[in-house]
Amino acid sequence: MVIKENVLSQRDYEKLCKTPQEVCSMVSNDLRVKGVSRRKAAERLGVKPSVVSIQLSGKKYFGARTALKYSEEFGYNYTFLKTGLGYLNANPERDSWIVASAGPSARSRSVAGKYMKNKALQEKIEVLQKSVSTLEKERDRALKALETEKLRNEKLSIRIERLMDKMEQTGAL
Repeated sequence: MVIKENVLSQRDYEKLCKTPQEVCSMVSNDLRVKGVSRRKAAERLGVKPSVVSIQLSGKKYFGARTALKYSEEFGYNYTFLKTGLGYLNANPERDSWIVASAGPSARSRSVAGKYMKNKALQEKIEVLQKSVSTLEKERDRALKALETEKLRNEKLSIRIERLMDKMEQTGAL
């Protein structure tokens, strides 16, 4: 019997994913713990305090640009802000206070983190396999072209020898 580790069913995946409202709440709590007010956050992000307030209340979710701003300014995990899967912080060790206080969900976060790492590695492997396949095709084409060129050169050499022989026979040389 083969046991597959780090493979999540759709139901388990949905359990581990945070909803957009939960993501917004976690960001709000994290900023509060760090002592960053919504006004200070707005200044650092270059937006109005009302925009930050709306986002952190969960009324408006993180778009691509907003998630990028938060990840660059506060060190949050861009993928987590967009999908709710993984760790809040780009550096999971910074989430230790969340994991320590999380109780049963600490295991879930660990599994989700492993899942994301495995998924990223699988994507890299697929890219490398495609690259290898492409390189093998290019190599085969180059070898075929080289063989064709070699045959052409042999044919030309034979022609030249025949022409030289004819020239010798006719006395042109």
